[in-house]
Amino acid sequence: MIQVGVWTATAICMTVSLLISFWAGRRLEKFWLKFAFFLIASVIGFFLFPFLGGLWQGAAPQQEHLIDAAFRKEAWTVLGCVVAMAYFGGWRLQKIIDDSKRKT
Repeated sequence: MIQVGVWTATAICMTVSLLISFWAGRRLEKFWLKFAFFLIASVIGFFLFPFLGGLWQGAAPQQEHLIDAAFRKEAWTVLGCVVAMAYFGGWRLQKIIDDSKRKT
């Protein structure tokens, strides 16, 4: 049950990171502005993960030690996933969408 909560929090962090960087990738043209939003999306996504863990620990204090250990164990995985989603949303997804529009 705890692993499901950890992966749910991971999915939420990845989605937030993807949405922020995709929004910036669609709106901004300059590389440095996209890069700044890439960093912002990565930081927000990564700091959202322990925040969600803390909310869950507050809701289930009897499982606090299990939740904390599970969230610490997956921290590097979440960092990699959040950065990958921020990159994908900022640069790759926009190109995929533009290419599919050109084909039709």
